Amino acid sequence: MPRRKITSPEEGEAYFDLWVRQGGRVLAAYARRMEAAGGPAAVLTYEPESLPEVFSWTVGRLRLVLGDVVDDGDLPAWLTAGPITAPGGGFDAESARWVDGLSRYYGEVLVRHLPGVRWVVADEPRYRHMYPDQWWPVVSGPRLVVNPLYVGRVAAKQCVLPPDERDRNWLLDNYRSYLAAVTKDRNLLREESEAWLVGEVDHEPTMAEGWRFGVSGDEDADLDEARAQELTERLRLLPGVSDVEREDRTSWLVAGTVSEASLEVLVRAWAQEQMPATSRRGGKKRKP
Repeated sequence: MPRRKITSPEEGEAYFDLWVRQGGRVLAAYARRMEAAGGPAAVLTYEPESLPEVFSWTVGRLRLVLGDVVDDGDLPAWLTAGPITAPGGGFDAESARWVDGLSRYYGEVLVRHLPGVRWVVADEPRYRHMYPDQWWPVVSGPRLVVNPLYVGRVAAKQCVLPPDERDRNWLLDNYRSYLAAVTKDRNLLREESEAWLVGEVDHEPTMAEGWRFGVSGDEDADLDEARAQELTERLRLLPGVSDVEREDRTSWLVAGTVSEASLEVLVRAWAQEQMPATSRRGGKKRKP
C-alpha cells in the first residue's frame, strides 16, 4: 500500500496530533460500520478476550486489489492515493478503513491493559535512516515498541487464506506475549523456554550480509519440523523483521529493525507452547 511518508520530527509530531485527534472518530466509525454490516460490534469492549472475534470478522471483510488506491475522500490518514506496488496487491479504500479501525482498536487494547504502556512518537536514534516506524505513532512501554498498523500486514496475509486456515487468535497471542514482556513475569515462561537464546550477531561476514540477530536452542532439543517451521513463520511476521534464514536444526538468523526484546518474547512464548498441557501453569495448553 502507498503509505504516507513522515521524514522529520516536526512531521511526526504533527501526524501524531492528527492520529490522536482522529482516534475517537475512527473507532466510533469502525463500530458503526461493523454493526451496520451485521458484525460483532457488541464485543468491542477493549478487552483482550474480544480480539479473536474482532480480528477474525474484520479479516473476512478485506479485499486485495491490483492497480491504484483511489482517493474517495475518506482515506485513512496513513494511506495516500497512488499505485499499489506489492506483487499480491493491496487494500482498496474500503478495506483500508477496516484495517484502520482494527489497528487502532488493537492499539487501544494494548494501551488500556499493558502496564506502563502509552502512545508516543517513535524515535530510534541509532537506526533513524532505516527504521521503518521512525516518527510514527507507536505503542511504547517497558521492553515494547509496537506500531499497530502492522496488523494490516498480517491481515493481508490472512485474508487470502481459506477461513478455516486463518489464525483468529493472532492478536490475542501477541497481546499475551507483550503482557509477559512488560510485566517481566517469569512465571509465565517455563524453564525449557529459557534454553532458547536471542543475541546480536558478532560475526563480521554474517553482519556484512545484513543479519542482526541469532536465535538458537540446544542442539539436542526435542524439535519436530512442523514446530521449527512455525517458529520461522512467526519470526517473519514479527513487526520490524525483514528476513529470516534457518541455518540449521535449532538456529536462525534474523534481519531488520526488530528489537532484541521483541524477539526474545516471541521465541520464549513459542518455546513455552511446546510443553505438554499438564506441565504448563494454568492447565490447558492454548493453541498457537
